[in-house]
Amino acid sequence: MPVAPVVGPVVSSALLIFCHDLNGLSPQIRDILRQQAETGITVHLVVNGDGHSSGNTIFIPNRALFAKAHAKAQEGRIIPGNADLVLLAAFNELPRYDRYLVMEYDVFYNGSLPALVSHIFSSYPDHDFASTFIRPYKGNERWPWWSSLRRGRHGANHTARLYAFMQLALYSHAALQALSNAVEDDWTGHHEVLHATLFRSMHLRMGVFEQDPILRFDAMTFAAVGPCVMKGDGFLHHPVKWSS
Repeated sequence: MPVAPVVGPVVSSALLIFCHDLNGLSPQIRDILRQQAETGITVHLVVNGDGHSSGNTIFIPNRALFAKAHAKAQEGRIIPGNADLVLLAAFNELPRYDRYLVMEYDVFYNGSLPALVSHIFSSYPDHDFASTFIRPYKGNERWPWWSSLRRGRHGANHTARLYAFMQLALYSHAALQALSNAVEDDWTGHHEVLHATLFRSMHLRMGVFEQDPILRFDAMTFAAVGPCVMKGDGFLHHPVKWSS
């Protein structure tokens, strides 16, 4: 009898693009939304605002987020530090995926965006969480949101905390489920310190893109400057949110 080939588990992945206004999508984002079938990348557009969800577009209004009973929702605001309320609402509404790559709508990649997404999914197959960078408390004491973190009703030692820059971040299903459970248990705080600290406390596998051999980082990568085009292929850029 012929021996059937051994087939590994099929891993499902999705790119989640977060935005506030459909009119503000960059040409890069519009292209990858149009190219889903030919690239094989499943893309969901997650809009923090009012609207009718259909197809791969999900609307998450603030009134639904702030109606939750947990402490994070009781803050009654998205900015600063509660963008993960939108992420968790989308996580609970979406079909189940094994991995989720989350990207803000105004992240610019000087290269092929489908190639970037495919590279991240293929290069971090066992990671529960990866982001642009992760920093410890020591040496970064002036970062303003350390004290926002509460484990349930209790604070935590600053030196045990990490913060992460998450305009581009990869999560496993297990990590997002752990985050959802923690928030329901009244963990609260700025998401940039909550996520990294929680995942480390659970001994989940974490990584950073700034050490990636393909992605290119220099002094202007993800720096707080206005919109611009990076010189050279492979650079990432995230502009300042200018106020009007």
